[in-house]
Amino acid sequence: MQGKRLKLNNDEYVEAFQGVFHESVSSRLRTHRNVGSHLSGGLDSGAVVGFAAKHLQVENKQLHSFSMIPASDFVDFSPNYLLADESPYIQSTAKYVGGITEHYCNFDGKDSYSEIDEFLDMLEMPYKFFENSFWLRGIFEKAQENGVGVLLSGGRGNFSISWGDAYEYYALLLKQLKWIRLYRELTNFNNRVGGSRKRKLRIITKIGFPMISQALSEGTEFTLPTLINPSFAAKTDVFTRLNEAGISHLGMYSKTDIFGIRKKHFEDVFHWNASNTVSTKLSLHTSVWERDPTNDIRVIRFCLSLPEEQYVQNGLDRALIRRATQNYLPDNVRLNQRIHGVQGADWVHRMMPHWDRFTDELVEMGNDEHANNVFHPEVIRLAIEKAKQPPKPEFSIDPHYKVLMRSLIVYRFMKRFT
Repeated sequence: MQGKRLKLNNDEYVEAFQGVFHESVSSRLRTHRNVGSHLSGGLDSGAVVGFAAKHLQVENKQLHSFSMIPASDFVDFSPNYLLADESPYIQSTAKYVGGITEHYCNFDGKDSYSEIDEFLDMLEMPYKFFENSFWLRGIFEKAQENGVGVLLSGGRGNFSISWGDAYEYYALLLKQLKWIRLYRELTNFNNRVGGSRKRKLRIITKIGFPMISQALSEGTEFTLPTLINPSFAAKTDVFTRLNEAGISHLGMYSKTDIFGIRKKHFEDVFHWNASNTVSTKLSLHTSVWERDPTNDIRVIRFCLSLPEEQYVQNGLDRALIRRATQNYLPDNVRLNQRIHGVQGADWVHRMMPHWDRFTDELVEMGNDEHANNVFHPEVIRLAIEKAKQPPKPEFSIDPHYKVLMRSLIVYRFMKRFT
């Protein structure tokens, strides 16, 4: 998919991107009904909204934005650099852009556990994005209620328009022995985001030379336990098949090189199949058509043709989209490198009223012969013991609970055919 590298000056790269992205967005606005868009406090959906609203304003049309916010009684436990409720940034974007009818959706009374059967009925397959399932569906339904025919999103933005992880790029400079550029970049980056310079250097070294860092490390990092039963894995030879596809048994790409992962991301067609299947099923359910300008082939080809220094420069990560959205997004959103939104942080909090029913079903799953043939019994048993503790919102970041929810979804799916 990647063609020849473009050779332009700094401003020309931005101007060229704006032209391509404008075409991508405007070509997805055609509908005789209202136009809507997902909107978080970040760059991807913000860029889509910024470009779409400007186009619609010429036609005196409003853009409906739909934003998921936590349950009204949720108390955010996240560290100060993470934000579960992105409303302040969302409001800032909407006010700056103008021409937007805002919808803030807390979906009180909805939760990931109670939605499993309905989601399985709709998707006809298991799914792993349980933290977001109820609100993804809910936003489609809210859009339908407001007469929206097209719902824009920025789902593919991380690998296209907002590509550019500073630490990964600085690790590349380290491996290429570009010391002067690394020093300048790291100095600018530290001035923008604050914090410990030494800690950043440790992270960069760890990324650039993982084997050395591992040898010098005093401890071991936590890894998600293998969910599949070893006997079942051997029988199906699933790990061999995954390795042949460049994917580890943990469900991640085997390569540690993020640039190689990006390239493979666009070579593997299953990414389009997985995301587009979900959006298609939700579209059929609500008669709302989701369209993602960040997934446009013209945008992807353009983004893959740029040199890496267009994505990280002068201490600015995700630099291309930050520069390209000047006059489209407010600076507190466009240049924000300190606070990151976190979605689905309240999923355990929402499930608390159903916790006894949840743990009872987990025990049933742990005793089920068919489930034990598929899942790793010891991994499930240890995770269930943790789930028997009184629930706390903080459990939402514990990988053991993710294991339990994902296995339970597969278990429900299996029960339909056994």
